Amino acid sequence: MRLITTFVFVVVSLALAQTQAQPIDLLQRPEDDAGTLRFSIGLKYDPRGFHGFGSDPVKGPFGLTVVGHNMVVSASLEYAYTPQVSASVLVSPGLRLTQTERAFVDRTEREDLWEPRSLAALGASFRLDPGGTFDPRVSLALEYPWLLRLSAAVSLLRDPVVLRATAGFSDALDSGSSRFSLGLSAGFVANDLISFSLGSSLDWVVGALGLPNVSLSLRTSYTLDPQTERQLAARTSVSFAGGEGQVGLGLEWSGRLW
Repeated sequence: MRLITTFVFVVVSLALAQTQAQPIDLLQRPEDDAGTLRFSIGLKYDPRGFHGFGSDPVKGPFGLTVVGHNMVVSASLEYAYTPQVSASVLVSPGLRLTQTERAFVDRTEREDLWEPRSLAALGASFRLDPGGTFDPRVSLALEYPWLLRLSAAVSLLRDPVVLRATAGFSDALDSGSSRFSLGLSAGFVANDLISFSLGSSLDWVVGALGLPNVSLSLRTSYTLDPQTERQLAARTSVSFAGGEGQVGLGLEWSGRLW
């Protein structure tokens, strides 16, 4: 918790030190010239947990409580080679704390397990029709642990709403399992500085029997500097997998370096 508080304080302090916010037109798609470099720094906290029952052959039955705390820091850069082609790199170290409690009739046992995690990715994005009505885009990414991801997106601007639809396919190169996802989001402009985005997505394993994972999210963005397009954004998400709801919280600072 101290790590999260320190990170939030640093991000907010750096963000508020930028140029005083001014109006920015949020209903225009960002047009990056060749040589534009963008950055993004984020923090995500994803708690999970469940309750159940179990039995030990020696100690007898027990009530089981498992709580997981997933904390992830991410940093990414995106460079525009041309207005139509860009490349990106992402590093995302994380840490998971799993707390397990077994409540027997005469005793309670607790265990804490710390697990470091890491993610890295290289990607490329292509705008197929810049300036078109739907501005279609195709993206390809190679991630570690080894996974190949392909996605496509279209968007539509209709004052005061920005609609965006996505479709994605990913293949785990080490295990052979594949996933397919669909997403739909709508952005709204509250005023010159604040905007909101509501999103929903479906995600499922190709060829497997089971219900898809459903996710709903709310993203609130505050413009800090229109010249560098720097923003501070907070994101709240709720996902449903296997009939259980899970909440995620995120904070992101992003903008253009040059």
